[in-house]
Amino acid sequence: MSGSTESMTTSGLNQERTFGEQIVTFLLHYGAYLAFMGVLVYFSIESKVFLTPRNIIGLLQQVAVLAVVTFGLATVVMGGGTHVISGGIDLSLGALIGLLSGLMAVMMRDAYPIPVALGAGLLTGLAVGAINGSVVVYLRVLPLLATLAMMYVLGGVELLVTNNLVVSIDNALVSFLADTVWFGIPVSIYILLAVFLIFYIVLHETRLGVYIQAIGGNKDAAVRSGLGVQRLSVLSYVLAGFAAWVSAILVIGRLSGSTRGIGPLMLLDIILATYVSAMFSRRQQVNVPGAFLGALFVAVLSNGFTMINVPTYWTFGVKGLLVLTVVAATSYQQKRKGRR
Repeated sequence: MSGSTESMTTSGLNQERTFGEQIVTFLLHYGAYLAFMGVLVYFSIESKVFLTPRNIIGLLQQVAVLAVVTFGLATVVMGGGTHVISGGIDLSLGALIGLLSGLMAVMMRDAYPIPVALGAGLLTGLAVGAINGSVVVYLRVLPLLATLAMMYVLGGVELLVTNNLVVSIDNALVSFLADTVWFGIPVSIYILLAVFLIFYIVLHETRLGVYIQAIGGNKDAAVRSGLGVQRLSVLSYVLAGFAAWVSAILVIGRLSGSTRGIGPLMLLDIILATYVSAMFSRRQQVNVPGAFLGALFVAVLSNGFTMINVPTYWTFGVKGLLVLTVVAATSYQQKRKGRR
């Protein structure tokens, strides 16, 4: 009799665990979509201007700046893994955007030809990416520490280049980015879509992308397979530098120049959008389409909180809590996979 009772108790516990696991699995797979829809509905109710065409256009332009650089950080994370300490991360991307926008704006203000200014920005972005990757790969400094140090270096260089001033410019590039509209859609959105296609094809449709993801998934296995792990790891940081360059160009078009402190302000949004991308994937892995949705989600939060006059400190608090939640959910999912 006691054996039967124990069997029934065990069966009941197993059923409860199974039901609980089903709920957790459902939330991991669809929680981000539900949260996104809930946020859209809430802001639509609370603000009459949230869904107006003018606000939507402004929101999409805001998304363009954030999403492009998020593709870059997603590349680094995909190539380095999501481990909190040793995984792929680039904390210097926000500061790099600040430096590149300041550098290119100063050169344009000082009458350098636009192609020369853009070329200098591109070379600087690629060089910073290569330095970050080389320090991580060849000197074996933890990515978290290497890119944190680079963040402060770039912040100092930005102040030096811009003389700690707001740089305003008015030229053909700014006019093109700020005023050009094709079929009712600003040109910055087309740039965003073009960069999205580049990163999506490279990382999800080519052998190079498969190799980068293989390194991030299991570095030891990638080494045993004969992949050029070091070269590909450095390349992921270089691609992030390229993304920061494009994002800096969009910043110049949006602000008609550059402004102080934009890097630190963007960093939290970049990290949040990148890690939220894993929640838009059934495999709970950082990916380019998810990064697009993650950037849109973060931009909607920022825009919506502004529309309903939520204080800035609450906005940062909510975003910080979301980063913690997403990282915890991703870590939990990886542990579940490890137990299977």
